[in-house]
Amino acid sequence: MKAMTIGISPEYNYPGAYDKWRQDNTYFASNFGGSLITRAIMREFDADYVDDFSDMAALKNRYDTCIMAFATHAHATRSVQRYADIVEKLQMKVIVVSLGLSDYVQPGEENYPLHTSVCRILDIAAESSTWIGVRGPYTASVLHRNGYKDVLPIGCPTIYWNLGRDFPIADKVGPVHKPLVVYHKTLAVDPAALLQGMPLLGQDFQDQAIFTDDLGEDTRLLEMERKFYDTLEDGKSALAAVRDRGIFPAGFDDWFNTIGGHDFVFGPRLHGCIAALIQGVPAVLAYRDLRTREMIEVFNFPSVTYDTLASHTLTSLASSVNFARFRKTYAERYDNYCAFISENGLDSRLIPASKHSYRYLTADQCTFNFLAQSSRQPLREQARSRRSKLRRLIHRLR
Repeated sequence: MKAMTIGISPEYNYPGAYDKWRQDNTYFASNFGGSLITRAIMREFDADYVDDFSDMAALKNRYDTCIMAFATHAHATRSVQRYADIVEKLQMKVIVVSLGLSDYVQPGEENYPLHTSVCRILDIAAESSTWIGVRGPYTASVLHRNGYKDVLPIGCPTIYWNLGRDFPIADKVGPVHKPLVVYHKTLAVDPAALLQGMPLLGQDFQDQAIFTDDLGEDTRLLEMERKFYDTLEDGKSALAAVRDRGIFPAGFDDWFNTIGGHDFVFGPRLHGCIAALIQGVPAVLAYRDLRTREMIEVFNFPSVTYDTLASHTLTSLASSVNFARFRKTYAERYDNYCAFISENGLDSRLIPASKHSYRYLTADQCTFNFLAQSSRQPLREQARSRRSKLRRLIHRLR
């Protein structure tokens, strides 16, 4: 039998109408980073992407596992009802591997419910698999608060794109001749952060509305995006920079290859930076919220805060980077991912290390600032009690 994956499309397919996108904003891949997640799942698990559910019986005969291609779906308002209905009808093993927090979440937010449709899928995953996979300890803490206990931080499947334990990137950044900014509109708040005339690569439908004239009939989206720039102190200069140096890809391959064609990448786009790293291109992630900070802490990504970004030059930013710590951490997280795959009974194309080297990443082995600013102390006790369970699982693997 074989695995299927459902959710975010592997192709960028924003429908050109904001209201239509909102009706099914999981299927419509409005961000090239989301498509990278689905492609990583397809690559690592030899999974077929399925978006035709007209013959459920045929799907049940062909597949025995459904892997959810999710992104920032740990969210109170993001509905995935379509996919909850589907997995309930499929009645097969459901695996969650890429669940993360939504944009703009900040530490210490106490009340963080999940949408009921997300919970329906998590309920099935909790029953049919050993572990629910999430990006990091902050997402794990949210799921714990919502009653899910068998949750394991594994990072994002995209970082394991090369299917091996050794990450193909040098420790230090060499001379930079062709830099690239993976753009997000929050950079426009301080135009000085648009460093030294570098090209700006757009990644999602909001960028498409500003970088191109493709969405001229999408009046609602255009109004929202123009209003954002109008509120900035120097919004006209930011728009001029985007129009002058902005690049919006024609499709996924164009986006991926554009990033791979540069020799240094930086910016606030998590998967833009990951797309660089997995192609051996040094990247520095500028983090702006808990979603990006979570991945920085889990993998020790080279990073810079928005507060300090404007004080850097391209030279100082590149010269400050060392990937030795990231590569060491990546190897440990890779082992952890392999253990997650093994415990969930999945077949994969990843080359596992010796089973004796598996090291589970537990929530309390990461910086747990999200909980540290919370009064819900029992979650720490839950994390400690789960450590004994993890040790028993490691012993069985040996």
